[in-house]
Amino acid sequence: MREISTISPTMMVSLWWTVRWVRGLVLMLIPIGVVDAIFTIGMSIEYGPAIEFNPITRWFLINGLWHIWAIINILAYTFFCMLAGSYYLHTRDHPSGPDTLWLSLIISLRIAMTAFNVTFFYLPFVVSVYPPFWVGLIALIGSLYLTNNLFKRQRDLTWRDATSFISSRLDNRYDTKLIMTATAGITQNEDMENKSTTTRSETDTSGVQEVGSMKRLIWIKRLAYFAGFVLSYVGMAVCINIIAVLSDFTRWQSDIPTFNPFTGLIFMESFVVILFFTGLSMYFLFKSFTILSEDEIPV
Repeated sequence: MREISTISPTMMVSLWWTVRWVRGLVLMLIPIGVVDAIFTIGMSIEYGPAIEFNPITRWFLINGLWHIWAIINILAYTFFCMLAGSYYLHTRDHPSGPDTLWLSLIISLRIAMTAFNVTFFYLPFVVSVYPPFWVGLIALIGSLYLTNNLFKRQRDLTWRDATSFISSRLDNRYDTKLIMTATAGITQNEDMENKSTTTRSETDTSGVQEVGSMKRLIWIKRLAYFAGFVLSYVGMAVCINIIAVLSDFTRWQSDIPTFNPFTGLIFMESFVVILFFTGLSMYFLFKSFTILSEDEIPV
């Protein structure tokens, strides 16, 4: 942050608002402070203030000043996000590029701590595994990579750029498969012509029959993928029911009226199952609608 002394206080709190995508990025980062405050207070209520390793935060919680700490915490993080966006815009035209690595690192650490707190509240331990640590580490690496790349841009990010990036990757994948399919089709046709000893009419008839059988095979695959799409939701319901039965949640549900670590654990397990089967169903649905264009060989 070599140029922090060159930015005025007014620019520090207002410059980030002048560019649309930076404004959106800052506004998306601010709720992270709210989530962190909520789960920090929740962990203090559930496990006691001693669970908080920050001595300043622990002092506020022990003395019952959690509401004052929450306001200070949220406002401080909000101001820091504004500073990060304004400082990025202030330095991005520098010949060596924006000087924002430390800002990206601090924001990433806050995101990692929020992920740690949320995971610890719901899933503190699984046998000898410590999920909050690994979730926090993955969140740190992923958020640092993303924020650092965004705050290193020397030109504005537009919605068209983002959609073009995604669509270009999908188009490249589709073109690659199309070329491979066409090449395979040409090779197969050449081999058939070289080995053919029948008349032209017999070859045409054989080609029509081959295309017909190929289309039937494509539709069989399509129906199989669609069946997988439907069965994914059946499997989701079965797995959630198995979790409830094995954990005795159905027996203890009437005795646990409030949300606590036990119900939180069941919720996290069910949530993971829902995510997995939802992704699986989306994959099957995508394949069922793209199998024709991928596998059909042009005649």
